[in-house]
Amino acid sequence: MAVQICFAAGEGAEIPLRFGAKSAPGTGNPVDGTVKVVKLVKNAEMQFGESLAPFGDAAHIVLDGIDIILNSTRAQSFDPSLFSAMGIDPASAEDPGDQIHQPLLRVLLEDRGRDPLLLSRNALSQ
Repeated sequence: MAVQICFAAGEGAEIPLRFGAKSAPGTGNPVDGTVKVVKLVKNAEMQFGESLAPFGDAAHIVLDGIDIILNSTRAQSFDPSLFSAMGIDPASAEDPGDQIHQPLLRVLLEDRGRDPLLLSRNALSQ
């Protein structure tokens, strides 16, 4: 639903958005906030070895300086090309392997009951 809302709003829109919750009570609370819709891709794909793996219609949004990718097809991130497909350059992060910030981001996401595909240039550079 969140991806559809982003597509309806269009690239560049700043909108209130709720995302990340599932239908079961034990899956955590949704994330609420005003997001900027950065990029929208219909039928997005990422590399998976020598083939392509679909991850559905997808939206690159920014919430509180954190780049988030929402996708309409349940999929794991197999390859950094997922970020490239959505206009995010993983190599531009100051230290994508940072041993302090990555676990902090993971805790933030797990606390909210969600594990969206995420890369934060701002949090990694602080």
